[in-house]
Amino acid sequence: MNRCIPCLAALILACQAAGQAPPVGELIVSPNVRHFDPDGADAKKQQALVGKSVMVTLLRDGQVVKQREMDAEKDTLFTFTFPDVPHGSYTVRFEAAGATTTVKAGLVVNATSSPKVHADLVAGTGVRMVVFGSDADPLAELLQRVKKLEEAAGKGK
Repeated sequence: MNRCIPCLAALILACQAAGQAPPVGELIVSPNVRHFDPDGADAKKQQALVGKSVMVTLLRDGQVVKQREMDAEKDTLFTFTFPDVPHGSYTVRFEAAGATTTVKAGLVVNATSSPKVHADLVAGTGVRMVVFGSDADPLAELLQRVKKLEEAAGKGK
């Protein structure tokens, strides 16, 4: 597999040299304060989240790719688009003071998919994790396929 990485790097450099950038898409995020009963037990905690700063972090392979800070709104689908996101599998993290951190993983950006990710902010602590499909990295899958082809070609010599 390590032999494949230089091949992929050469492919990316060849695309750049030819004036073509690696394929990119976009990811749309929307944090908001979930609808709550104004007379409910958690109303004050939920109301306190309205207008709070929310950090939205886009991660790939545990590394921060992009980050944006925005204000939480109540019952409004405020959205922001992360443009120029290279194709692949991502995790999005929504964090705000006084709110449970929401993490959504397995979001795939490719030629046919520009995910719209919505997170309801809930008063409290801890982390709420949501995993969509497989969190497998399409690049890792491609590298594994190339490795199998190289092995098959090596046996044919």
